[in-house]
Amino acid sequence: MRCGQQFVQLCHAYQYWQAELEQQLLPDLPESKAKRNKRRRDWTDNVNRCKKHRDRACFLAHEKIAQISHLFGERDKGKPDHILWSLLWIAWRCLPLNLLALAEFDAAQELQW
Repeated sequence: MRCGQQFVQLCHAYQYWQAELEQQLLPDLPESKAKRNKRRRDWTDNVNRCKKHRDRACFLAHEKIAQISHLFGERDKGKPDHILWSLLWIAWRCLPLNLLALAEFDAAQELQW
């Protein structure tokens, strides 16, 4: 299920940009007002860049879930791909995206009855 892999990659992108955002600190250094203002503008630009990338990854992950939902019809209910998508959809609704960034997932192993 290639769409599922793309969804997980988008979750990883979200997790990466969230971590980058949390690392953006504005240290309090002794400096002139002009230098402090420039550093503050640069910091604000970096924070906004990280937020933009994070929010874009979140939007694309939500869009990918919607695309996946259109792949299944009534005849697909109960099949492994539909079950996997259903579990992914439930997890997406209940968990933050950074928790959906799976390190490893073996669908054949996980879906054995």
